[in-house]
Amino acid sequence: GRPLIVSVGRYIPKKGFCTLVEACSRLELRDFECQIVGNGPLEVSLKEQAALLGIQDRVQITGPKPEGEIKRLLERSRMFVLACARAEDGAMDNLPTVIMEAMAAGLPVVSTNVAAVSEMVVDGETGFVVPERDSAALARKMACLLDNPDLARTMGLKGRLRCRELFNVDQTSASLCKILTEYGVFSTRRTDVIHAFFRRSAA
Repeated sequence: GRPLIVSVGRYIPKKGFCTLVEACSRLELRDFECQIVGNGPLEVSLKEQAALLGIQDRVQITGPKPEGEIKRLLERSRMFVLACARAEDGAMDNLPTVIMEAMAAGLPVVSTNVAAVSEMVVDGETGFVVPERDSAALARKMACLLDNPDLARTMGLKGRLRCRELFNVDQTSASLCKILTEYGVFSTRRTDVIHAFFRRSAA
């Protein structure tokens, strides 16, 4: 089928979905489907925006989906896009969990230089990082991955490896135990017990 672009999150300003919809309208004659999964107060306005831009047949504001269905959606997608932005009240995402989940699923991620996103998404290696609210830049990077499936696959594999390296349970639990021991939360003798607990919890 058509290459699938997927995004997941609350329909609220800081997720930048209006920028994503506008970026999709800039992809011109490219054949693709974009599904934006979630719920929230901007659902109606996002649907109206897609209709106004004449792309409602390619951009679906789907509403919520069960976790299993989202997992299957990620498995068949070309890329994951989340155009994070600072809201008018200053609210912003630190590092959305869905970005890490998309990388774990082997997808290249296109996102913005907001908060800690660029610490996870390595620009040009595991995906692309663009300025917030820049629909033209977002569209260019999305087009690059639509036009180059091999590049998308390579970036996705690198992203999966990065996710495993950064969030390996042995590494992260050992680091946490070290910090807690240094600050006297518990003794060195209890470190092995706590470490084993984290490993069992992740299994």
